[in-house]
Amino acid sequence: MAFNGELDTQLLLDVIWKKRKACYLPYIKDNQMLFIKYEEGEQLIKNRLGILEPIFDAKKIIYPQKIDLVIVPLVGFDENANRLGNGGGYYDRTFIFKKQQPNKPYLIGIGYECQKIPSLDIKDWDVPMDMIVTESFFYTCAQKPV
Repeated sequence: MAFNGELDTQLLLDVIWKKRKACYLPYIKDNQMLFIKYEEGEQLIKNRLGILEPIFDAKKIIYPQKIDLVIVPLVGFDENANRLGNGGGYYDRTFIFKKQQPNKPYLIGIGYECQKIPSLDIKDWDVPMDMIVTESFFYTCAQKPV
């Protein structure tokens, strides 16, 4: 779910439901990001950060390694598909396994071209997106073939 000026994801949710795909939204619990199945029309609540998330239900949790595709709103990015988020590190901690098992899930950052910056100061724990999509271009991770 978009937060604090990030690109709105509602149109993506509408397409997901129209195509009858499963949708899982992030849920923050004990400083950890979980993914909980979200059905059209279900209530969302604001977490302590003010981000909308589904109501916790342990039976609806999916492991990040089992997700095929993750759409990630962003605050900024560079042309090598490195992402700048809101600073909590949740996505990096959740998907750090992709540094050893890069195939799944496919991470797509979404944002506006005006959010692109020349370069980001990348740390060892930062997990790049596989691709970043803006209204003008597609950017892929420099470590991955196009």
